[in-house]
Amino acid sequence: MIATSDTTAALWTAVGLFRDAVANPKKNSTNPHLCNRYADLSAVLDAVHPGLCAGNLTVVQSGDVVDGTLRLNTRLVHCPSGEWVETVTVVPVLKHDPQGVGSTLTYARRYGLLAMFGLSAEDDDGDAATPRSSQSAGARVSASHRTITEPPAASYPVAAAAGMPRTGSSTTRAP
Repeated sequence: MIATSDTTAALWTAVGLFRDAVANPKKNSTNPHLCNRYADLSAVLDAVHPGLCAGNLTVVQSGDVVDGTLRLNTRLVHCPSGEWVETVTVVPVLKHDPQGVGSTLTYARRYGLLAMFGLSAEDDDGDAATPRSSQSAGARVSASHRTITEPPAASYPVAAAAGMPRTGSSTTRAP
């Protein structure tokens, strides 16, 4: 679900500034059970912070657990105008104790932020360029540099909700 304020023009301009200032978060943690690497919540927050500042944006996340399911609301607000967009991330709570709910909340917060901004975690050590049977071709990235080509707006929930046209051009950034 995506909901927005009645007007969003200033918000989408700010989202453009956000995108110019942000890079994908680096995978900085390892899941001890699955042995896979991932970007933890602090890495995701660190990655989005420069973009939030550049666009004069803030993010608010809140959630409820109902019938064993966490519903996390992620709201992006443009501070000067008050315009906003909100998405909902739904995740089952597998362990019904404080640790289980906390883990589910952290997981949902990470993925809610990544989805809101159209980001994905990248390896920072070159392992992503090495094919592995457990890694899909779409998940492999080059650690030495990346070329960002603006995909259609529909690739990003925030942009798609606004019916934003394709903007920008190709940019090359070093990690």
